[in-house]
Amino acid sequence: MITVLSACILMAYSHYLENGTVLYTVFPFLLFCGVCVSVSPCVFVHECGHLFFGLCARMKPVSVCVGRLRIEKKRVRFVFSSAAGKTEFIPRGERNVRGRIMAVSLGGAAFNFLFGVLFSVLFFVLPANPVLLFFELFAPLHLYEGIAALLPAQLNAGRTDGELFRQLKNNSPEAQVFVNVLTLQGILYSETFDKVDEKLLFNTPVVPENDPAFLSLLHLRWQYLMWKGETERAANELFRLNGLSEYLDERAAAEVECDAVFMRRVMGTVDEAFLGSAEARETCAGLRAEISLGRGDKEKYKKIAAEETAAGIKALELTFFERFIQNF
Repeated sequence: MITVLSACILMAYSHYLENGTVLYTVFPFLLFCGVCVSVSPCVFVHECGHLFFGLCARMKPVSVCVGRLRIEKKRVRFVFSSAAGKTEFIPRGERNVRGRIMAVSLGGAAFNFLFGVLFSVLFFVLPANPVLLFFELFAPLHLYEGIAALLPAQLNAGRTDGELFRQLKNNSPEAQVFVNVLTLQGILYSETFDKVDEKLLFNTPVVPENDPAFLSLLHLRWQYLMWKGETERAANELFRLNGLSEYLDERAAAEVECDAVFMRRVMGTVDEAFLGSAEARETCAGLRAEISLGRGDKEKYKKIAAEETAAGIKALELTFFERFIQNF
């Protein structure tokens, strides 16, 4: 990073020597420093690369995070995240999911290298210009971001793109679970749980319990088993997931807790003291929990359930209503 910052300073100094005006160099340099501290444009470009490659690979974007800013389909909100950036997708269909994710994993670094090389060339080819200098100063940072993303490593904030690509290439246990989860989501994008092969859910290798894909797998398991009417098995999977809620983000953990309240009510236990978060109570999981305790709005629940994107999830919510909720 010191080398990168030194390169930025040398570019600004070179611009000053060519331009001969301090103001035309200092102002774009200070603006560059301010933007780097506030919005991290290299991370933004990186996530745009993942987004572009994902759309080309027939992936449906769910959210894009840059720092604390999370952009979703219907809202923008601030969240706590240890990762500098993150883009989430759902496959459109179940074919060649592993290959498509491998391509998407390289998209962020590809955009960083594209911008880095482009502005490096412009710096040496075009005459000195204060406006252009502002963008050219990001070239070393883009190249650094691209190289860092491709280095295979497991960080506290999660695995790098290079590590994800390596795991997918080697078909590691973590990659197998990850691909299974995305394949299931691809099926549920247009189909119901009737089309799901149970092997995708239960014939999986052993991975650490805090692996994000494994947590998603547990969530899909309990939904699938509820769909089949195997309530006790579903409860085991859900309560296991609830016990691992410390590894989930705040919103996901709140929704899982709502699911657990609903499940305990289905199993004959009443948890009237439960008070979910205001945000969670506006989700299907939160409304189900409220209705199961006799204080929710069934019509509102049906409306929100009908707005779910995946056909499989829509059908599941309808199943919940027909089997349980309308009787509470």
